[in-house]
Amino acid sequence: ANKSIEGYVKVANQSAFIYTIGFNASSALVNLSQVPLFVMPMLSAKYGADKTFTNWGDASSIVTAGKLSDLPPQLKSKLKNLEPLIKLAAERGQLNNSYLADALGLEESGRVDRKGIFNKSLDAVSTLSAIGFNAAERYNRQVTLIMSYKLELAQYGKNPTDAQKQAAA
Repeated sequence: ANKSIEGYVKVANQSAFIYTIGFNASSALVNLSQVPLFVMPMLSAKYGADKTFTNWGDASSIVTAGKLSDLPPQLKSKLKNLEPLIKLAAERGQLNNSYLADALGLEESGRVDRKGIFNKSLDAVSTLSAIGFNAAERYNRQVTLIMSYKLELAQYGKNPTDAQKQAAA
């Protein structure tokens, strides 16, 4: 790899993102369509449309309520059943990390010279412009994880602890 042009490529990539997707609410809305347009048909083919649709609603309610500081007892129970999934997803960085941040080269303080005010400003604008898009991406990923997990467990009539024991064997 040619390190001398890496900084220029990163600037071009971030600039193109800000111009086309950043600060664009429609990009976040289109991103939210990924679950119903791609994930649900794939899961419906394996688990059935009724079960997939029901689990989509349940997963969506869990993810959207996840920011509440005072969780209702029903949600606490649902989260307890998802504990193995949540732990594994957290270990793999799938709950809060964003593909977009990686692709744009944000938060690369150790790999690229980040001392220039221009680079710091561009990182800040890119990060700010991507808030909606990142939120939609995180929502999609978390809903997909929960849906897939619950559908797979239900298919085999297992609870999470049984599935965890079988995976370890």
